[in-house]
Amino acid sequence: MSTSTNKKLALSQCVEGMLFYKRASGKSPSTIADYRNSFDKLQTFFAKNPPFASITRDQLVAFFAWLQDDYVCVANGHIQRKPIHLSPKTILNIHIALSALWTWAVNEGLVEKNIVRTIDAPRVQPPVIETFSKEQIEALLKACDRSAKWKTKESIASERPTADRDRAIVLLLLDSGIRAQELCDIRFGEIKGNEDIVKHISFLSTRRGCAIVRGRVGVALARQRSNSAHGRAAPRMFILPVEIKLFSTVIRLSRRTM
Repeated sequence: MSTSTNKKLALSQCVEGMLFYKRASGKSPSTIADYRNSFDKLQTFFAKNPPFASITRDQLVAFFAWLQDDYVCVANGHIQRKPIHLSPKTILNIHIALSALWTWAVNEGLVEKNIVRTIDAPRVQPPVIETFSKEQIEALLKACDRSAKWKTKESIASERPTADRDRAIVLLLLDSGIRAQELCDIRFGEIKGNEDIVKHISFLSTRRGCAIVRGRVGVALARQRSNSAHGRAAPRMFILPVEIKLFSTVIRLSRRTM
């Protein structure tokens, strides 16, 4: 393709070309989805789909100002909430995605330089996370063993048949900080019962490598693995075919750990 033809490629064509290249280079579906989410906002701003090479630094500055001041995120799920502005962290992620797009364009000979790098990214303050106290953690684990007291006989509380599993859920959420869906997706092949280690959590979008879990967490995981009636035949560690309702339980537990 000639240089003159490259200069005429529209923004949408370059977006699809970059995403195709990233898929070919082995980026995860989650990473591709994050890129597309950022590029959707860029294409909303540039509604006329201009030639990619014609986009200027001043226009991108205006785009980031629009994200800061005017863009409103509206929920599209079942949970109703008020429209909100994008957080500085989200805008930083968009800045990073656009820089990747322009870097790809430079390598492809579509533009001469990455103009996104000349625009300051928003500063992000790390969130302050309130951790559980030792007493709160022990209370959570104790609650896994027995049900609430009977309404008819307040002195009686039943043993919970899922105590080992629920204790493993609580400990793993507290120890690793993984999300509820990530926990639900853990498969038996990722649990090494003899070593008490979670070797690899393949669904983590960041692909950070291994999540190492030892001590009480590993013991609980090993016990849950050995107690499961489905064993290796069950694809997931914590969700069995007849226990789909567990997902809501995990979400409720994980919210307390965030």
